[in-house]
Amino acid sequence: MSTAAAAAPAFADLAVGTPLPPYRQTPTTVQLVMYAGAEDDYMPVHFDHHYAIGAGQPGVINHGWLTYAILLQSVTSWLPPSAARVVRSRSRYLRPTFPGRPIVCHGVVTGVREERGRRLVDVHVEASDGTDLVTTTVDATLEYLA
Repeated sequence: MSTAAAAAPAFADLAVGTPLPPYRQTPTTVQLVMYAGAEDDYMPVHFDHHYAIGAGQPGVINHGWLTYAILLQSVTSWLPPSAARVVRSRSRYLRPTFPGRPIVCHGVVTGVREERGRRLVDVHVEASDGTDLVTTTVDATLEYLA
């Protein structure tokens, strides 16, 4: 289950420090199987409990790209494709996330500018595992379209 934001903010209302609405999603093991099929990523640490334990994890872990996708969903739920498009993004993985545990995203606007006739918004978003332990970060630039 995820949480969605209200209507997209106007470009003129954005400033450095503007917070993004909190966003939360809890991946399931079924989602991991679906993601593995969609991405053709069948690394056993994502579905085989015993393999994951042998690899030093407490159990199966979410795909890093799935966590990254959830972080970007937190951005596009705030500024949907009808209002802006992601033109650049970069992620940093700090520690794994696990199915059945929430991925909680918090973000902030880090830049607002006009450049060569384009209105650009930079954001920094962090995912935690529900315990305030940051697991993954994303820095993204969006081109405001609306």
